[in-house]
Amino acid sequence: SVLSTTRQWHNVERKNTRIRNHQFSTWLDAIDLVRNTAEEEYNLTRVAICDALEFALFTGLRRSEVLQLTWGRVELEGGYFWISQTKNGQELELPITESLKKILLRRQALKNDSEYVFPNANTQNCINDPKKTIWEVEAQAEALGNPINFRSHDLRRTFASVAESASVG
Repeated sequence: SVLSTTRQWHNVERKNTRIRNHQFSTWLDAIDLVRNTAEEEYNLTRVAICDALEFALFTGLRRSEVLQLTWGRVELEGGYFWISQTKNGQELELPITESLKKILLRRQALKNDSEYVFPNANTQNCINDPKKTIWEVEAQAEALGNPINFRSHDLRRTFASVAESASVG
């Protein structure tokens, strides 16, 4: 209460990093390159992470919400999926767009015994940390001549920025 009264809380600046419009094609190309290389090496966990990153960009969901998505919460025929518990504690239902359907059908073709849409191929549990794959995507983007540094949450901010520019609140 003393900190609040004297306004001594350390003020942390809000982050505003995101993927810029001119970087979209490079980012998507880099994701495809990493995914294709992972498929050739039969690294299904890295393939799942690439799909999850793309899914996050197209939905604006948090990393944990994407990585913990289960097939029981995906209704491909009905054209929707839902997150049972978001950060604010409420359930969220979202439509499956053509881009998301493409990702989900690709995931379904690779489906093992895991309940997760984006599983760790070794354990069949959800993926915990995609940072090594993110580093690979960044390296591919740099090799393509358009360096992009991003973190998982930047995809959420990117989605929000694009939605806002399209007048979607």
